Amino acid sequence: MKITAIFVFAAIMQVQASGYAQNITLTLKNAPLQKAFAEIGKQSGYQFFFNERLLKNARLVSLE
Repeated sequence: MKITAIFVFAAIMQVQASGYAQNITLTLKNAPLQKAFAEIGKQSGYQFFFNERLLKNARLVSLE
């Protein structure tokens, strides 16, 4: 009985997770993290909050 409940729970969680999936197309080369967050935010509708001072010294990123 317990194993059946675990399988049912896992199946329900998998179905729910696939319902919220999004595809984001992004290609950046040597870009600041702020720009990466802005582009992801535009495509996904999510907002990122971060401390500008911490990201100011971050390395440039390349994403595909």
